[in-house]
Amino acid sequence: MTKVKEYLSPTDPGAFLDHEKLKPAHGMTKECPRCLGHGGWNLRLNAYKMPPGKAFTPANRKLYVHFNASCDHCNGWGYVHPNVTCPGHQWVEIKTIANCLHLMECKVCKAQWEMDSSD
Repeated sequence: MTKVKEYLSPTDPGAFLDHEKLKPAHGMTKECPRCLGHGGWNLRLNAYKMPPGKAFTPANRKLYVHFNASCDHCNGWGYVHPNVTCPGHQWVEIKTIANCLHLMECKVCKAQWEMDSSD
């Protein structure tokens, strides 16, 4: 039995279907190596039905039909600062600082990030 992949990754066909490339902003001018300037990608195509009254356009399919992820390398900007050399952060928790506050570290480049997981 072949296991079906649960979610698309940025390298899968259809990952960027209906996603337009974003424009660089706020000093982030280097295209993100993970999302390729899109800020995110589709995790699952056609996961939902189009709401009544909405036109079947690429923008509406992105918003309403596909199940999307935001890029955790560029935080959805599509671009990173020019001096970022990591090919794609792979975050792992290295310490719980407080309730819902975690210190994360990238396995690839060793960058650290405090993440607040509270509501």
